[in-house]
Amino acid sequence: MKKGFAYMSFLVLLSACQLASFTARPGVVVKTFPESIYGKYQFIEKHKGYKDTHVISIGASGVVSNDPLVSGILAQNDSNNTLSHLGDFYYINVHHTDSLGKHAWFVYPLEFDHNNLYVYKLVLTKKSTKRMKRAGLELTGKESGEYTMDNQAFKSYCEKFMKRRDAIKFKRIQ
Repeated sequence: MKKGFAYMSFLVLLSACQLASFTARPGVVVKTFPESIYGKYQFIEKHKGYKDTHVISIGASGVVSNDPLVSGILAQNDSNNTLSHLGDFYYINVHHTDSLGKHAWFVYPLEFDHNNLYVYKLVLTKKSTKRMKRAGLELTGKESGEYTMDNQAFKSYCEKFMKRRDAIKFKRIQ
């Protein structure tokens, strides 16, 4: 029961609201995480009296997690996932194809310091939609929440509006 709760609550953390999608991935695709990020991290989730610990290990061989959802998003051996770099951020890019064959990229900006790993989700709200437009990102018009990827505008948006207090914060434990 607790494992099911943890899986569902982390899924809610990453996708509770409608997420922005993009026509392409940002930046330049890289094959591995940078060595300075290698280590073991944990995120302790607290919800209505429950506590659950999500642990991820990042190394030369990829990402290992105690949570299948986190592993699925971060796994670089999955052909639908890529890691890219642009400006101050790395980006976890998850390629999605719906039942009609429409392709989209869901992008999770990622940054780190010596002690923490910060993962952001690009949730569509009135505020974020205005900020994306102000940064120069344009809706495709095909579906609400899908933007045409413009590297410079996207970089500007992330560097200006991604605040660590809004991120899912994994603390380095090794």
